[in-house]
Amino acid sequence: MPVSVREVVRKLIEISGRSVEPEIRGEGPPRGEIGRQYLDSTPVREQLGWKPRFDLDRGLPITWEWHERRVSS
Repeated sequence: MPVSVREVVRKLIEISGRSVEPEIRGEGPPRGEIGRQYLDSTPVREQLGWKPRFDLDRGLPITWEWHERRVSS
């Protein structure tokens, strides 16, 4: 299921506990950019039998914590 960049940013702001507002410039894609882009792991799943260990809601907090430890060190 596709997830927008805005949704990922919203989730990260929530996870971070910070009070920030993303700066959104314009409503559509920038000139010359593709309107909608999605990553699809179906080929890797089908050809290699790969499965994700975490979904986005579980993985983002783990990634945020890892990043905070790396940046704070």
